[in-house]
Amino acid sequence: MLNKSIAVILLYLLIQTAYALDSDADQPAILDADDMEMDFTKGTRIYRGNVMFTQGSIRMNCDKLITYLDDEQALEQAICTGDPARFKQQPEEHSEDVKASALKITLQKTNDLVILNDSAKMEQEGSIVTGKTITYNLITKIIKATGSQSIQSDSGSEPDNSSRVRMVIQPKTKESE
Repeated sequence: MLNKSIAVILLYLLIQTAYALDSDADQPAILDADDMEMDFTKGTRIYRGNVMFTQGSIRMNCDKLITYLDDEQALEQAICTGDPARFKQQPEEHSEDVKASALKITLQKTNDLVILNDSAKMEQEGSIVTGKTITYNLITKIIKATGSQSIQSDSGSEPDNSSRVRMVIQPKTKESE
């Protein structure tokens, strides 16, 4: 019971720190890359080589980025892949950025989701959440982390916990008086 209560409190603290700047969605998306391929019929753009995506305080860096645009050429989705791909955003009322990394990061503008897949990690102010997949809803401010099943070794030793969800919360530092 105590572990469940601690986990709920820790998740609440992380959610409270993850509010993004309201103005991010109103800013233009800027993409830089070594090369780009455009398909006007499908509404896709593929960027390769040291890709940098910027929109307001949002920053994504990766090896390859695929964007999907709607009929009015507005961004619907961006899929960023790398080893790892990185995401950073300035949250409201906090001085330190939220930083995330994964092998694949999907920004779904139509669903207001950021999805981190494979070796997912999110951190802010020293607190860290890791798992196989981390989903963050930009509207509801809900974070959901999942891990893959633990693997029990044949030797009967402890299960491999590296694929389980883990949260590390740093204690608040006492301000000097």
